[in-house]
Amino acid sequence: MQYPVFVFIHLCSAKTMKNMKQSRFILFVLSFLVMSVGNVYAQNVTVTGTVLDSTGEPVIGANVKVAGKSSIGTITDFEGNFSLSVPADTKKLEISYIGMLSQEAVIKPGTPVKVILKEDTEELDEVVVIGYGTVKKRDLTGSMTSIKQADIIAVPTTNALESLQGKVAGLDMTKSSGQTGSGLSFSIRGNRSLNASNVPLIIVDGVPYGTDIDINPNVIESMEILKDASSTAIYGSRGANGVILITTKKGAVGKTKVSYNGYYSINSVAAYPDRMNLSEWADFKREAYRTDGQWGGPEDDAKIFGSAYDAVKSNQNVDWVDMLMQTGSQMSHSVNISNGTEKTTFNLAFEYMSEDGLVKMDDMDRYNATLSLSHKLTDNLKLNANVVYTYLDQNIRRDPFNRSIYYAPYGHVYKDGSINVLPFNDGQTISPIAEEVPGAYKNNRLTSHLVGNVGATWNIIKDLTLTSTFGFDKKDIRTGHFADTYTLDGAGNYSLADATNHSDVNWSWENTLAYSFTLGKHNLSLMAGNALYKNVAEEYKGAGHNLISSTMLFYNLGGLQDSQQISSSYVQTTMASFFGRINYKFNEKYLMTVTLRQDGSSVLAKDHQWGVFPSVALAWRMNEENFLKNVEQLSNLKLRLSYGISGNSAVSALFHQPMKHHIHHFLNNLL
Repeated sequence: MQYPVFVFIHLCSAKTMKNMKQSRFILFVLSFLVMSVGNVYAQNVTVTGTVLDSTGEPVIGANVKVAGKSSIGTITDFEGNFSLSVPADTKKLEISYIGMLSQEAVIKPGTPVKVILKEDTEELDEVVVIGYGTVKKRDLTGSMTSIKQADIIAVPTTNALESLQGKVAGLDMTKSSGQTGSGLSFSIRGNRSLNASNVPLIIVDGVPYGTDIDINPNVIESMEILKDASSTAIYGSRGANGVILITTKKGAVGKTKVSYNGYYSINSVAAYPDRMNLSEWADFKREAYRTDGQWGGPEDDAKIFGSAYDAVKSNQNVDWVDMLMQTGSQMSHSVNISNGTEKTTFNLAFEYMSEDGLVKMDDMDRYNATLSLSHKLTDNLKLNANVVYTYLDQNIRRDPFNRSIYYAPYGHVYKDGSINVLPFNDGQTISPIAEEVPGAYKNNRLTSHLVGNVGATWNIIKDLTLTSTFGFDKKDIRTGHFADTYTLDGAGNYSLADATNHSDVNWSWENTLAYSFTLGKHNLSLMAGNALYKNVAEEYKGAGHNLISSTMLFYNLGGLQDSQQISSSYVQTTMASFFGRINYKFNEKYLMTVTLRQDGSSVLAKDHQWGVFPSVALAWRMNEENFLKNVEQLSNLKLRLSYGISGNSAVSALFHQPMKHHIHHFLNNLL
């Protein structure tokens, strides 16, 4: 849950920033707010109003903001009404809604604002991305949703896919946890498999990307979500769960443009189960023993409370959940540079993003660089390249809440000024904050992710275009984990350490030949292509117990004395595809799309490696008929009928069994 930054002013002196640069930035913002907030609130007035569409129906969720000040705004309720506190000198409001023309409304003191939004008919001529091509939005025959950049960056997120929440019909999305950088669990139109993956296929600038989107949201131009079988069949055995197409910004001809986008926000827990305090816990325990005949009065307290008696007597209350919680924060700085001539255009962007979680030792830093380059060699031959690089440094805290929620609300949290790892003096119950002892725990993940493509587009003759694209995706992840003996992971038994190096390399080569022509009222577009894909995944892991020295953390696994283990794995998969599509339009009213794809995948059984995935979709633009053409309330009325078959090859490959063997102790040898 995010709040305006000025509610966090009182925390600045208490919260230690990561570095002096960040501290100066926050102090500058807060100092400015301290000087200005009082004046703004002292002179604010409340403006109310209603937003309707052209038929008189309320527009739910329309954006209402002060013209020229995007930071002051609200949205309309279920009745289309809004109430907004604005500076007294505000003259105009700006009202906008997806699919409708934005409008400005003049504020008249004492008079509610009434706005009627009209449909944006030009939006229907907007070009949207589909599989291996583009099409006008009005000519779509399949089910898809297009989200533009303004909606993507409207809400600060670490994962750009979170911007789709509430904007795409049929998309179910939840965060896997409250951990910083936690992944998303999402599906389009429900689950389709019991054993295989149900995650949609994600493609960035033509390259399959995986499920963790670590791209700077500010460089995304649009996201198209393909939902039904007719629109996803062009992706064959990978399209059953839906497809998300991400297009990044490209350069444009003109003067150099430099833009900056930054924000700072805070996060807190919206709700958490109520816990008993010490007094309530003691009364509950007395009642339990009373019903069993073991407690008759205060004289029996020492017997039933045992080692907790002194804490109960002195009301030494401890809220373990509260001891763990902190106010989280998130900060991002993004710079975008674009320029271009008639021959060459480019777009270059850099981003730094950091996040502190709701518990200590849960944080991450992300560095991102994006480059898009296009060069016209001749009048009919163009080269292009797109590169996205992301480096992620993430510290992960073991979930302590499953322990703290049922711990008794007492204990000696600190001892001699340091964290007491055994707060109940029973010699076995580990403190939920034991990981916060310096040097006792570290779980660090470093991710290096390089994605890109290079390609050429050749206009052979008029309306005949050949495109060839070579894509690559290399992702390296190093995970290191150390837990000392008296931590939740060590459980008082032994220290443990492990390190994992995982590498994923994906290659793709796609070629398409497209031809289109118009003859009278007939418009025909043809596309045929083939693709080759290869994936290689390697993993190496070492682990064990009882590290000679805790200062080694996970950097010297040769110092492990017991239960040493080494494991490794190697998986290689390949796929070959042939595909084609026919788009036909007659008289701007009647539309037909036919697609066919054949995939051969190495992950499937020998006699079942090839599959064919056809689809057909029909559409009738009814508002273009004479009997509906003059109905002003209809901007676009389309009847669609589609059928298609798509597949799911996201199953485990037949790979070499990992080999395991014990290793001897080698001091100072790095694994």
